[in-house]
Amino acid sequence: MNRKIRKYFALVLSLVMALSINVTAFAQETTSSSETYQIMVGDEVIEVEEGSCVEIPMKSLLPQPYASSDTVVGDAGTLKIWGSGHYVYWSIVMTVPATSFVGTISVSDVTSGMSAGSTNVYSFSGSIYAARISGHLYSASLSGIAYNGTTAVAETISNRITWTP
Repeated sequence: MNRKIRKYFALVLSLVMALSINVTAFAQETTSSSETYQIMVGDEVIEVEEGSCVEIPMKSLLPQPYASSDTVVGDAGTLKIWGSGHYVYWSIVMTVPATSFVGTISVSDVTSGMSAGSTNVYSFSGSIYAARISGHLYSASLSGIAYNGTTAVAETISNRITWTP
């Protein structure tokens, strides 16, 4: 009889543990919190809420109509980059004629030091999946060149978005 009670108790205890693990995992998945993203443009850090974006100037590669050896930042267009959910989005609006954009968007898990991937982009707007682990710091940046036909007309300036889910 003592042996039957032990088996019954072990069975009930196993069932209770299995149910508590499933309930805990379910509760963790449904937890929703507002995320804050940090976007680095040059040396400036801008903090935004999830889904918000920051306009980042594009740097012209065309000769300027005035005598200057300096490149004017923002004279060719604007790059917007933002994070929402499991994605990083970008959108480029050109103020000079441009027919295509070719670049690379890279995502890194700063906490673990691992790259989360790099993807070639061939459009003025889009998104890339960015897997998130709670509590890890992530970073993404977009670099590329806009073309008018085969002539390079603008390039992105240094930019980086960071966030902790």
